[in-house]
Amino acid sequence: HNLGNTCFVNSVLQCLAHTPPLALGCLQLREDVLRALPGGMGSAHVMRMLADHIRDALTSDARPFTPSLATQMHEVSTYLTPGQQEDSHEFLRLLIDAASRQTPAERASANGARPFIEHLFLGQLQSSVRCTACGGVSRSADDFLDLSLEIGAEGVDADADGTDGIGWRRSTGGDGGADASGAARFSLLDALRAFLRTEQLDDADQYFCERCKAHVCAEKRLELCRLPPVLLLHLKRFRQQQWGRSKIQAHVSFP
Repeated sequence: HNLGNTCFVNSVLQCLAHTPPLALGCLQLREDVLRALPGGMGSAHVMRMLADHIRDALTSDARPFTPSLATQMHEVSTYLTPGQQEDSHEFLRLLIDAASRQTPAERASANGARPFIEHLFLGQLQSSVRCTACGGVSRSADDFLDLSLEIGAEGVDADADGTDGIGWRRSTGGDGGADASGAARFSLLDALRAFLRTEQLDDADQYFCERCKAHVCAEKRLELCRLPPVLLLHLKRFRQQQWGRSKIQAHVSFP
């Protein structure tokens, strides 16, 4: 239950408790088994608190209970202050980082393997930049724990073959436009398509091409080269305006 400005904790813990791979791991695996995984258990104390919460949430009766993570947030990060409203996305990232933290001995014995919880959420993005002058392509890969997606990004259209540009066929109903009340509606696929669309680098954003040895116009594109078992998507529901920040209340449909 809410202990006062802990709704951001509750929302994250409810989502994690109903994430099947994580929930099954916490329900079926003992701490010694978790420690024996290739990447180790990470921060044993934080991971144990999370596992205890998930077990309590899924196996106890309907009575409310107090998650230890809500009263011991300093174990997750010293930046979190009990009783103070925080951002749920930031709390989730801090929680995963804390539960994935390894001791030097664990890192040495893991031989590069990721901790249990990090393995569930870790994916990889590939960035490709193509020089429009010489055609040369530069590629780099980066790990990610989540993707931050804009809502209602402009210039996102389906490809000529009717697909959405990421290999999924675009929905023909319920996406985009407005609902019965006139409120704007957007699709999660639209947001993903906007995130992965080709970006033009020109004018002040020109790219320095190693082959041309000059700043040139280029095309930049992101690709999902490795998806995690559980994909975390963060919707950017706040935008900066002249008078301050405002929240985007639009409905976002998803498959």
